[in-house]
Amino acid sequence: MHQSHLLLDEMDLAPSVEWEPPRTCWRFVRISQGQGYWLGAGEAREFGPGDVLVLAPQQKGEFRASQLGAMKLHYFRFCPDLMGGLLTMTERTLFERLNGKSALSLRIFPSSHPVAALFGELCARASAHNCLLSRCRMVQVIATVFERELSRAGTPERSTLSASKRIKVLMQHLTEEEFLNSSADELAAYCGCSLRHFSRLFLQTFDVSLRTRQTDLRLLKARRLLVETDSRVATVAGNCGYRHLGVFNALFKKRFGMTPTEWRKTTVGGNEWPAMCTSAAPASPCRPAGNSNDSNGAVVTEK
Repeated sequence: MHQSHLLLDEMDLAPSVEWEPPRTCWRFVRISQGQGYWLGAGEAREFGPGDVLVLAPQQKGEFRASQLGAMKLHYFRFCPDLMGGLLTMTERTLFERLNGKSALSLRIFPSSHPVAALFGELCARASAHNCLLSRCRMVQVIATVFERELSRAGTPERSTLSASKRIKVLMQHLTEEEFLNSSADELAAYCGCSLRHFSRLFLQTFDVSLRTRQTDLRLLKARRLLVETDSRVATVAGNCGYRHLGVFNALFKKRFGMTPTEWRKTTVGGNEWPAMCTSAAPASPCRPAGNSNDSNGAVVTEK
């Protein structure tokens, strides 16, 4: 299902031909040759060689080559839920929040922008086997695109930290896997406070309980493993921290509307998740209180 994650690919479009990139992940697209258009949200935007578009999972639309000639695209997909050992919890939450903001669902970088230059270098140096170095360059492109947001999200606290601030700092350093593999007692100990106090502050800070957040991330991990491996459902449940299969099945069905077995039958052999499950944001996102979505319909063009 995620075969094209961090895998540089090409798409050649004959004159006037349209192509809609798959929507399960963030998509980074470069117009490498020719002229064409992005058609989405009731508008058509023209692009030329070297221009780059970054599309959130929720962003709908398609590319169309000009009538005057063919167009070549280079693209790769980025799935934050597959980066559990690299992204911190703060960074993971940031991408979930950005995917929910309509104003940031389409970002445009002209050929003169540093992001476009990095992407062009990636295309020029990419090997036929998409080696580790190529994937690292893709991560560099991603980090550069979101540099401003990532910088704000990772700003360290400089003064003596209260317990509520220590929780935020902890989420800036723990990866998703570390967060899932830590018990509530261990997380409370890391913050130097009691379990009861930690649980109360976590809920106050992120508008979701610790247990709810960990459960949601475990179920998202299970959803991925059910498609990417042929392990038994019971094995997947155990790998995600569930000792009792019945509990796992009930939670999975409540979260995704179908049992683990039904999910596997529905998705294996296809290229996309069912439409009901394409949103990258969980039902109860772990985000600081007070955030709100930006206005609808805006497009961010970087200069």
